[in-house]
Amino acid sequence: MPCGLSSFCPDCVAGDVREGQGPDVKLTQPLRLNYEFARVYHKGRYMAGRHVVLHYLRRPGTGNRLGVTASRKIKGSVRRNRIKRLLRESYRQFESGIPAGYDLILVGRESPVIPDFLTVRQEVGLLLQKAGLVREVRRNDPSPDRTKG
Repeated sequence: MPCGLSSFCPDCVAGDVREGQGPDVKLTQPLRLNYEFARVYHKGRYMAGRHVVLHYLRRPGTGNRLGVTASRKIKGSVRRNRIKRLLRESYRQFESGIPAGYDLILVGRESPVIPDFLTVRQEVGLLLQKAGLVREVRRNDPSPDRTKG
């Protein structure tokens, strides 16, 4: 039985996961298989920005699935992986505001310099808004899912 006193207690952690209230419960599952990516690319819609392309497809089911990739034109694994980390974190900022039932793919585009996090986050937010997946994006707020107070 969970004691509720510590986040390190195995009983408490197991209790949180079973009840779906733990901090590690993800709203979005990963897209991993080639045919899943291909279905979104071919049957879905897309929005393109300067640094990011958003592909999305409505699907039956609960929860969303996310795939993150970087263009082959981006040379060097360090740069590609950095861009993918920026895209994943940018998506995480908006994850709670996206309705369930979508497959999404974020593609990092090639540019001379790696954009900073705020630029990528703002662009991901605007693309999600243009696609009708989130309502409003605040441009200067570095953390849209946090409340002040």
